[in-house]
Amino acid sequence: MSALHPDSLASELPCPTRPAPLLSGWPAAWFMFCPARAVRRGPVGKQAFGQRLVAFRTASGKVAVLAGRCVHLGADLAGGCVVGESLRCPFHHWQFDAQGRCIAMPATGDIPEGARQLAFPAVERMGGVYCYNGRSPAHLLPFFDGLDAADLQPAPPCTLVLQCPWYMVGANGVDVQHFATTHDRRLLAPPAVDYPLPDVHRTVTRFGIAGQHLRDRLTRLAGHEVRMEVHDWSGTMFLVRATFRRTETFGIVSLLPRTARETEVHVIVAVRRSSRPWCRRGFDPLNARLRRWFIQRFLQPDVARSAGTDVATGRLIPADRPMAEYFRWLQSLHGVPS
Repeated sequence: MSALHPDSLASELPCPTRPAPLLSGWPAAWFMFCPARAVRRGPVGKQAFGQRLVAFRTASGKVAVLAGRCVHLGADLAGGCVVGESLRCPFHHWQFDAQGRCIAMPATGDIPEGARQLAFPAVERMGGVYCYNGRSPAHLLPFFDGLDAADLQPAPPCTLVLQCPWYMVGANGVDVQHFATTHDRRLLAPPAVDYPLPDVHRTVTRFGIAGQHLRDRLTRLAGHEVRMEVHDWSGTMFLVRATFRRTETFGIVSLLPRTARETEVHVIVAVRRSSRPWCRRGFDPLNARLRRWFIQRFLQPDVARSAGTDVATGRLIPADRPMAEYFRWLQSLHGVPS
């Protein structure tokens, strides 16, 4: 079969003006940094965008994400502690507020102008701490149309680590070939793709549940078919709505690139809250956790099989057209993949 290069596609894609990222080489977009429960115990440091970052919660409850190495001598701020509305460095006790400004320096009262950390816009929602790689977000943290966080009962976030570039995660969602080979899903109609906003790639797909595993047989109790609608925001955050005949499941999938070849994937699974108070207290949390178990089992095969994958633009075939168009859209937003 002949090769298909993304640039050979005739369809027109939106080309929005993108804000400059704080950390160059990475998309200006929203990313989930860590579960919100993690910052209850103190600062959380991790590798992200190829460097050390730190998240913390201030005494008033505000979440913040900063560059993780102190601007003074490079100490790891995750080893420090929260003091009021600031994070104190463990080495010389410089204190940085949520905007990265140094507000206290025990050695002197004359704080230099350059004594500040890189700070990212940060938001907490449905059990996650999110940050934006830019000075001012191009849009608010996305959510499901017609719903707000109070309408859904989430299960605690779960995390997968994939040994592939971040942009391959979204491409996996439009790789219709792998749904049959990896997930035992039978495609019932070609995916419907459109762009409601320049930042949004929407895919609507209908699948039949074809597998014979226990989880597949249990899934068929909800219905033998599923309509999956995915709003992909900037290639880094995905709002997934899976509708069966008898039920509906909501998923928020958010990425955090650790390095150019390793991606942390956070998944929050949620259900609609019941109208009865006793259901909200007991049944809804249990229902959400059960759905999370199904989703985790559904996604697990992708961990090993996606390892080492990358876009080979000269080797795509006609059956890869949805992926090719997806990569073109990412190129229009971020200039990647190259």
